[in-house]
Amino acid sequence: MQFLNKSVVFILTIVLIFILVPRPALSEMSDHGLEKEVKALKEKVEKLGVLERLGERVGLSALVEVEASAGNGFNGVDESDIVLATVELGLDAEIAEYVKAHLQFLWEEDDTEPIDMDEGTVTVGNTERFPVYFTAGKMYVPFGAFETNMIQDPLTLEIGETNQSAIQVGFEVSGLCGSIYAFNGNIDEKEDPDDKDNEIKCFGANIGYAFEGD
Repeated sequence: MQFLNKSVVFILTIVLIFILVPRPALSEMSDHGLEKEVKALKEKVEKLGVLERLGERVGLSALVEVEASAGNGFNGVDESDIVLATVELGLDAEIAEYVKAHLQFLWEEDDTEPIDMDEGTVTVGNTERFPVYFTAGKMYVPFGAFETNMIQDPLTLEIGETNQSAIQVGFEVSGLCGSIYAFNGNIDEKEDPDDKDNEIKCFGANIGYAFEGD
């Protein structure tokens, strides 16, 4: 009987709670919990939207080259080696409709230690809307054409390739492209910054035409 009395009291307590607590209050509690869930879901969607927009504006690229060689030297000694020749990491960002940034880090075994800022430029312009653009920063100036299918860089590229901090003004229209550029080369640079020879005296220009063949 005592157990039944306790059960009856418990049931009556639950009934009284439902009677005394207004239904709108219970509804408000339920709505508040639902509102919190919806808000949390919206925050997750907004975060995904930010990442999606970031992915549309930022591009990443990478290059890894491993070289293996074997041969017989002039002294008659056999030689063989495996080298992690090149590791490149690139980042391209569209800061605004007419402003883009480009970064490229380079590591070459026994050459760049620990890692080198190979390229870093800012470009003002959008050739899809306006043909003229301006680029400033560290770049490979467009001196010569060194396209090749060889595994290693040809001697012409090793001699003629120029990587300098420079400014460049160029254009692209209907397949025709060209630019002029200027930089302070290494030949006349001296330790004294007041020396008149430490000036921008290197200039260049290039022009080309690109077309698609059958």
